[in-house]
Order: sequence, then structure tokens, then C-alpha cells
Amino acid sequence: MDEKTGDFKYTAGVYGVLLLHTGMRCGEMIALRWKDVDFENGLLKIEKSQSMAKNREWEEGENKYIPIEGTTKNEKAREIRLTKEALDALRLIRVMNSNIAENDFVCVTKTGKTNTATNLGHRMAVIFKNAGLSEYTGSLHIFRRTFATKMYEDGARVEDIAAYIGDLVSTTEKYYIAIRKKVKLGEKTKHIVEVPKKQIMDNKAV
Repeated sequence: MDEKTGDFKYTAGVYGVLLLHTGMRCGEMIALRWKDVDFENGLLKIEKSQSMAKNREWEEGENKYIPIEGTTKNEKAREIRLTKEALDALRLIRVMNSNIAENDFVCVTKTGKTNTATNLGHRMAVIFKNAGLSEYTGSLHIFRRTFATKMYEDGARVEDIAAYIGDLVSTTEKYYIAIRKKVKLGEKTKHIVEVPKKQIMDNKAV
């Protein structure tokens, strides 16, 4: 919080929290409207994605890039049940913004304009730097990957994780779940697939 104004110092941070607890793609979050959020039942409908494209009819004084709204990357809509943390993030975003009509976008700038992945990426990089986390890279996708990995470590099946984040099972397993761990063996560092936690517990019980 800003000590002088009482406002949030890093308003973009709450969007990072939302990504961290939903596993959404950034484009999916940017395309969200308040009508997609069901606070009463704790559900979120994800059916669109937004990106920026060059304005081919650009003239002096106009924006060189314009938002393009389309389907999700896998062209499939999904409705997910939200965690408490995700719901809290959405409630906080609602309090922070004046744009709260059903058709208004959820993810907007301080001035109420539609946000972009580039803008959010830059702002998140500043937050990481000021928090002493500059070593973390991978843009906003780091939140999606962290979410999937956490679900996996908590015992969720890869198939269920893939359905939740809206991706193929093979893609989820290859790119979004950090199954392999770096282990130091003597002077060498290797990537090792650890024994699943449940198996470790079973072995200890024998």
C-alpha cells in the first residue's frame, strides 16, 4: 500500500495473483468480463482470449495496435470452480476498479482501458525486481506453470490439470508441470524425477 494515498502501490500484482490461482493464459484473463464471474457459486467462465494486432488502417494519431478478441487457444470454452484465493483476488479487483458493469472487462488499466499482455508483463517485471525476484523469468506464463505444478504436487491427475487450465494432456505434462528436480550429485547437477510423495510415505510405513 502507498503510505501517502492508501492506494495499492502495485495494482498489476493482483492480476498476477489471479493468474497464479487459476492457471489461465494472460490473453484469457484480459478477455474476461464481469458477466463471466459467478461470485455466488464460485465459478468462472473462460471462453475467449484477447491479443493485440497491428492496425492495418492506422493513421497519424491513432493506435498502431488494436485488440483482437477470439476463442481460447484450444478453441474450447470451459467453466472452472474458483479457489478461495482466486475469488478474493476478483473481489479485490472489483473494489479497485470503477468499471463493474456486467459487460465491462475485468482486467483493465488504472485509467479503465483494456489491458495488454505487454503492459502487464512490464509491470510484473518491476514487481519481481522490487521484491528481489529478478531471477524468475518466463513472463506471465510462470504463474500458469506454477499453478499446474502445485496441483500436481497436491495429487491431482495430469488429465484433470489439463482440463482445468484448458490444454492438452501432453502439453500440460511437457511444459507446465515441473516434475523433474535439479539434484546435486557430487560435482554434477542432474535433473531427477523424484519418487511420488505417496510412494515415499508407503515405503516409510513398511
